[in-house]
Amino acid sequence: SREGLKALLKRPAAQDQFVADLSRALNLQLEEALCCALLLEVERDPALPPLLGSLQHPYGGVRPSLGLVERLLGELTRCDSLIGRLRHGPLFESGVLLWDEGPELPLVQQSPRLHPDLVACVLHPQGRWPGTHLLELQPLPVSLQG
Repeated sequence: SREGLKALLKRPAAQDQFVADLSRALNLQLEEALCCALLLEVERDPALPPLLGSLQHPYGGVRPSLGLVERLLGELTRCDSLIGRLRHGPLFESGVLLWDEGPELPLVQQSPRLHPDLVACVLHPQGRWPGTHLLELQPLPVSLQG
């Protein structure tokens, strides 16, 4: 149920914590949060891209097409404007959600994806990324320790 899915975002499993945090930070609708979770899982599980490729053959790629996302999540959440919400909502506006294909493909055949730097940070939080550096924190003085 829709309420059950919302409850999962309020008490997420460890691997879903990023999606729950992002959902709160961007004030995402349930459908948008689930799309983000699906796209992150495609990046996390090496078995999913080939499966999606064969499922969407001959029109789709190894990431879920908007048509597939709308069919899966639209029915699950009873949302009738998912493509518009994804294409013009906070995930896309913030740069978290990107599109692989250009406007020459029908909208339902275009594939959304998460920004690769964001995916890399989520999947490999101990990694070092261009333009960043590790902070060397000094311990607090004893008088400030709780």
